[in-house]
Amino acid sequence: MMSSCTSLIDPEALDITGLFSKCYTAFATQQSKMGGTVKAEVLEVLGMVARYFPAIAAERQESIVRWCLTTVETQLSAGKKQELSLVAGAIIGLDSCLYSFSESALTKVPTILRFIKTLVNVPEDLSRYAAPVGKC
Repeated sequence: MMSSCTSLIDPEALDITGLFSKCYTAFATQQSKMGGTVKAEVLEVLGMVARYFPAIAAERQESIVRWCLTTVETQLSAGKKQELSLVAGAIIGLDSCLYSFSESALTKVPTILRFIKTLVNVPEDLSRYAAPVGKC
């Protein structure tokens, strides 16, 4: 729905740049103080801005992709309690960011494919609320 309306949205009137800056700064500086759901939502918002308003997020897109990948990697590592909402938020943010990806994102493709393989190949004995743990 948003993709059909982006041409009608005035980023200046909605202060998309200010929203992006606040979310980016908050995630960069206060990540350890945020809960999993808040982190997930911030990554989703950053990804949406990168997707629908690429000019606003162009300079910081690499950081957002790195944050999303690091979040997924951390959540899929063994010995850590997984927060599925955080995994979902990071993947949605990553998906949105890669819509207008740069050439430097090509170096991240093997890592992204490894995460996808880990998430898709779910062991049969995995409990309902657990996330698959892989060699990330």
